[in-house]
Amino acid sequence: MYMWGANTMKRILATGSAMAVVLAAGGASAQLTVTVGGDQYFEFGYVDKSGTNGENLFRTTEIRDRVRLTINAVGKADNGLEYGVRTRIRLRQQGNLDFDRSWAFVSGTWGQIQLGSNTGIDDRQKIFAPNDWGTGGVDGSALEWFQGSTPQNATTVPSRTGGDIPPISSYTASKSTVALPTTAEATTTRISYISPRVAGFELGLSYAPTNDSFGTDINRNNFGGANTVLTTVGQLNPAIVTQNSINYNFKDIWEAGVNYTNTFSGFAVKANADIVGGNTKDSFQNPNGTAAPTATTLPTGGSTQVHNPLFGVQGGAQVGYGGFSVGGGYMYFGNSGLAKPAVYNHADQWAWNAGLQYAIGSYVVGASYQHIEDPGSPFGSGPKKLDQYVTGARYIVTKGFDLNLEYNYLTLHNNGASGAPSEVNANIVLFRSNIAF
Repeated sequence: MYMWGANTMKRILATGSAMAVVLAAGGASAQLTVTVGGDQYFEFGYVDKSGTNGENLFRTTEIRDRVRLTINAVGKADNGLEYGVRTRIRLRQQGNLDFDRSWAFVSGTWGQIQLGSNTGIDDRQKIFAPNDWGTGGVDGSALEWFQGSTPQNATTVPSRTGGDIPPISSYTASKSTVALPTTAEATTTRISYISPRVAGFELGLSYAPTNDSFGTDINRNNFGGANTVLTTVGQLNPAIVTQNSINYNFKDIWEAGVNYTNTFSGFAVKANADIVGGNTKDSFQNPNGTAAPTATTLPTGGSTQVHNPLFGVQGGAQVGYGGFSVGGGYMYFGNSGLAKPAVYNHADQWAWNAGLQYAIGSYVVGASYQHIEDPGSPFGSGPKKLDQYVTGARYIVTKGFDLNLEYNYLTLHNNGASGAPSEVNANIVLFRSNIAF
């Protein structure tokens, strides 16, 4: 048996490294240039929360971090056509390693086509309250700390959320509150087109067969699962029933958006408007109304639960001048994914935000606010409401390294369903360091 020696291994590694830097494009004179970058954040959080059941059982402090590695391979053909692959790898919750984006692209004077696992057009174009400080203002980490970022046993969930599992950034169907929901904007295998920017305008279009499949996965299932909903939360170990009342598994997702950016007499203006549509994967239902496991046939005596189709809009605008920036955004998700029977709560899902920031030298300070509404418990009546007030600062130590401090006050008003506390309040202080390389 042949054994590799140290010198042989060194030559193989050296050859592999050289190939990783410059790869020949098959049969063409063009070459792919590979660059590697990434970022890391370290985050310390303090949570002072009242109004939830059993809050005294939870810690007030925690520390977390995340590392991302970005790999870009870009080449240019003899005819000027640019092409390549972009991939992002993450080391995140519980040390899990995954890739959250990886797509090929081809671009020219006519625009760019992207093919692969990526978020949608709105994620690229969205405009909302200025957020270049803290953990991201209304688009930052506060909601994760409000609920707890790692899914745990469902019986402990009401102790952190204050009651019903909400469509607002819930574990099984997390959604952005400053842009189109991440259920529709999820990293999924899609086809996208981005136009060249003309007179400040950029157009974007995308299509994805389903939002619960990406990478090499093949998912031709026409049906989707259901969310877990608490029927009673007046105790630490409530009864749990899986219902088909909310379903954020969508199919045939299309998205269209336009982004604008320009400068007039020292004023920097940017804005966007996006729309998303599609169908919801219906669910199987047992005779007693609970969710049945996804199968090729209905359970005996069961039925199919029909849900509202996907429809959402998002828009925002910002104006900047002399270090000051002011702006806001709006997102409407309507009844998307909610079961059609009248027995369920059909309160609209929507949010708006506004804020301002000021940058001078190495410092950025800002403040913003957002208001969110959704059905909360599907067994209640009327909306669940969340208000967030956030302020913070950023200190740029040097290029690629900054320190951030942020304070959030959140108040959650339940709709009184399932015995959930009527009001939950939280003071959340976050410190974050960011390093980009």
